[in-house]
Amino acid sequence: MVKTGEAMTVAEARKRFAGNWLALEVLSRGQYQEPQRVRLLAKARTRNEVCDEVSGVADVYIFFAGPVVPKGWAALY
Repeated sequence: MVKTGEAMTVAEARKRFAGNWLALEVLSRGQYQEPQRVRLLAKARTRNEVCDEVSGVADVYIFFAGPVVPKGWAALY
């Protein structure tokens, strides 16, 4: 587990660790329960790797910090 000591916003984490799956420990939430202050627990290239590292941690926010559709591609739904 990576676990940085510094707290940051989700936007800062997304920018700092772009292109990785992130597992963030939620330190505080906003009015609508969205994560506001977080701390990095793990980062990896795949979602499975990140999930394996943080199994058993109570309040974790996991997401991909990058584009959903690669540049030059398009998605229809």
